[in-house]
Amino acid sequence: RRAAAMAVRQPDAAAWRQPRAPLFGSELLSATAAALPLLLLFYLIALRRQPVLRSSAAALISALCVAVAIFGMPAMLAAAACFDGAAFGIFPVGWIVFSSLCLFEVVEETNHLDAIGASIAPVTTDRRLLVLLVGVCFSGFLEGAAGFGTPVAVSSSMLVALGFEPLQAAFACLLANTSPVAFGSLGTPLIALSGATGLPLLPISTAAARMCAVTGLVTPSYTIAVCFGFRGLLGVLPAVLVASVTFSLSLLVATALAGQAVSALLASLVSLATTTLFITLCWQPHDCANERLLATTECGVGECVATLGSRASANAGGATAAEEGGDGGDGGDSGHGGGRAAYARDWKASSLAGTPHRGWRTRAAAVTPYLLLVLLVLIWRWPPIETVLNLATLRLDFPFLHHGVLRSTKDSEPISAVFTLNLASAGGSACLVAAMLSSHLFG
Repeated sequence: RRAAAMAVRQPDAAAWRQPRAPLFGSELLSATAAALPLLLLFYLIALRRQPVLRSSAAALISALCVAVAIFGMPAMLAAAACFDGAAFGIFPVGWIVFSSLCLFEVVEETNHLDAIGASIAPVTTDRRLLVLLVGVCFSGFLEGAAGFGTPVAVSSSMLVALGFEPLQAAFACLLANTSPVAFGSLGTPLIALSGATGLPLLPISTAAARMCAVTGLVTPSYTIAVCFGFRGLLGVLPAVLVASVTFSLSLLVATALAGQAVSALLASLVSLATTTLFITLCWQPHDCANERLLATTECGVGECVATLGSRASANAGGATAAEEGGDGGDGGDSGHGGGRAAYARDWKASSLAGTPHRGWRTRAAAVTPYLLLVLLVLIWRWPPIETVLNLATLRLDFPFLHHGVLRSTKDSEPISAVFTLNLASAGGSACLVAAMLSSHLFG
């Protein structure tokens, strides 16, 4: 059997071998040339503000030119590589994106997304904690479930409904949406990385979880410090530590037990629930967030220097007057209780109004679709079930490309180009089943 495997992996005499340093024998110049398509993509999107589709097409054309003209790749192999990448983009990447968006639309159409957001509003009136709960925890939850810009759009809309200026809300959410991105949309970036490099998915996911766990310890503190200053961070440091530690530990455990598909979703959900309980039952800030949101032109988001404390002070002052005799000197104490009820009323009158508040049953129903997703992904990944589902897998060797390219290593290992259509066992299928079940239960 080993001899047969070695015979299959023997390099073809007509195969093209990747050159290591084709540009004047310099690895630095060759690496720079190889990076030109990526640099062009960043330039068109970030600096020229071109549409993503047009920018991607230009980057693809430049990649073909670099591969053929500089690296000497045969045009037939370059065209086959384009079709290979397009097929991988359709499945499994496109399938996961489609399924996750279906689940997200079900949750949004049933008002469950608003129910989750509305349950956060009465927890606190402190702007720093709202950024922590909505911009960090809930945004990470949406990143794991949907990804692709959805977390920033939804979370910033919630912050706007809670009294933030639109640019301030977007700035805070963009800062916070960092750690879970590698596991976004059911781990789509890691699946793409595994397909591009040929490395196993599990080691890549484990390594990414370790790195994201470190950034998860820093990102909440960094976000609060940039938005509200170092003194503002010190005022809510206990809650920030709870959110950071629970996210990082949950991410490591979820990746080890459940894989990359639901890691960010589970970690953010645990962090959100733990931080909410900590703020509600154990701890409240003693100061009031009157610092302005530090978003300057150097950050690239325009002149966003409006004071956050104006609305918070108005709400706290109204709550103090309603309480008749409350201690007006302690902004943190007046911000909770009457101020909390005022924010709950403001939430109902905001753009997210109309969400029924029926206590814990409504909140439990709101997260049920994502709990179904986690359960189904675990079932899909159970070895006996996964083995049965993989029986329907279809594998196709790409013409010309499969074993048609040799790595630039000493043994010139041929590169496999196999399109694997495992529709039954794919994570996107589990997500689509969760969307259909949720639609049947709550539609």
